[in-house]
Amino acid sequence: MIARVGWGLSSSRAIVLVAFVLGLLLRCFGVDAHELQYDEAATRYFSTLPWPDLWGAPALLEPNPPLFYSLAWLITHAGGSPEQIRYISVIAGSLCVPMAWLIAGRTAGAARDLAGASAALLVATSPQNIAMSQYARAYALLILCVMCAFFCILQARRLAFAPMPTERAWSPWWWSGYVVAAVAALYTHHTAVLILAALNMAILLGSVRGGFARWNFLRDFLVANSLVAAFYAPWLPVLITQSIPPEGVAPPRFIHAAGLLERLSGAISDPFAFNKLPWIDVWLLPPVLLGAWRSRSSSDMVALAAFVLGGVGLMFLASQFHPLLDGKTLAWAGLLAVLVAGIGCGTAGRFCLPLLIAAIFLELRSVPTAVEPTPEGWREVAQIFRDMARPGDAVYINYAGAVLPLRQYGWPEAQLDIKVYATSDKEPWFRGRLWPIVDPTEIADDAVRLGRVWLVAYGETRQSDGIDNEIGANSVRVLHRRTAKLDVSLFDRHSP
Repeated sequence: MIARVGWGLSSSRAIVLVAFVLGLLLRCFGVDAHELQYDEAATRYFSTLPWPDLWGAPALLEPNPPLFYSLAWLITHAGGSPEQIRYISVIAGSLCVPMAWLIAGRTAGAARDLAGASAALLVATSPQNIAMSQYARAYALLILCVMCAFFCILQARRLAFAPMPTERAWSPWWWSGYVVAAVAALYTHHTAVLILAALNMAILLGSVRGGFARWNFLRDFLVANSLVAAFYAPWLPVLITQSIPPEGVAPPRFIHAAGLLERLSGAISDPFAFNKLPWIDVWLLPPVLLGAWRSRSSSDMVALAAFVLGGVGLMFLASQFHPLLDGKTLAWAGLLAVLVAGIGCGTAGRFCLPLLIAAIFLELRSVPTAVEPTPEGWREVAQIFRDMARPGDAVYINYAGAVLPLRQYGWPEAQLDIKVYATSDKEPWFRGRLWPIVDPTEIADDAVRLGRVWLVAYGETRQSDGIDNEIGANSVRVLHRRTAKLDVSLFDRHSP
């Protein structure tokens, strides 16, 4: 079939080069022009902190490990803008394209050239990965590290069972690559703990046979993971402390087995979305299943399927105790599913090209949404304050960190009396906050007393419910503007 279609190794390499260039262009398109999102402004904040704060004791207050923030620190201190921090994710997301080619070639058996080229093209045009690759957060880097760790451990396992001693001589290099990639993933995002746990369980389950070679592999496996644990040990106390819910925050309600299965089913039919893009496009599920079925005899494909399913399962279980799941944290599984869809296209025989073209078309229809995300509204709200705010106006916000993106767009912070309404400080990492935290019930009284009050609500929080109506009963609303994520109101008793 490969000869009939005319795709060999050289053709596959040419196609992956084209896919890499295409993926890079798509990820660079308009990357500097997008309005900063809330979490991206937080990344900018971290990138301006002193280096010891990122890796020392103060890092306890930060929500994620410091590797991505450290790379952002380098860009910031080289004079880069907040938007240019996104190029870390652009590079990481683009490198996922050749990694998809390598992994597909490793797992697809005889059709590896077609499968590798197909996987590279689908990953290059994946709207979910394009969106992540234009986002100044750690998710694209995490995906790259996870893919590298998976590929290295597959190579190490293959060499452990190779018949030729000269082949096995390369094994330490692949184990070293696995250690570096795994440690990098752990220091990139806290979900890597569960993802790597699923990876190791999948590899172990696929290595139960093999005689003496199995024991050698298990020895090397134990040594490599011991090194990973040793390198991660300094951060482990921080992770444990961060995993404890803040005081006053109730842990998620436990969902029983039936409810968990219902939630898993709901995640497939109505997936968690990021920038209006699901973590996996349900239209790709047929080639995903086809790829898994056609390559079922490959132990590497079995390991890949077990890895993805086990990782998603572990994350669902962990979400019973910690608010873990959303479209961003599941992006790694979504991209590996796209990779398996590419394998499905590459192993479809005479239907390979039609199926691949159809899958790429399905992805490209969502690319405009990925490269032109809906702004959250920080630039618009900052402009409203510049035009309408008066010195001494009281501004109540539901998140202290909401000032971070507003600062980037020049709102008149120094002229305003800022207060945060919340029952507790949900953002201890924002060490620059000096504003008082007030009870939401006090806002209506303050509105009557002060006469002119701004109310800014980001997203949906329990503290925001009903406050604007309570103030409105004793005041005059002269402005109410809702953006994609922000709700801004001005109450002025003295307005005519």
